[in-house]
Amino acid sequence: MTNPEQVARRTRHDAILAEVAGEEAEAAEAEAVEKTAALDVPMHLRIDSELDAATASEG
Repeated sequence: MTNPEQVARRTRHDAILAEVAGEEAEAAEAEAVEKTAALDVPMHLRIDSELDAATASEG
């Protein structure tokens, strides 16, 4: 691989990493909003919801 090809590949790689980091930041923000909204739900309902989700993913 020649130097210009390496530079182009590194540029594409950096762009992909930046895109993934942006998507992860958006997902973390959405999760934080969801957890904040969940604070208004009684604890036993949150636990049941988490157990239901865990059970559904196992089956």
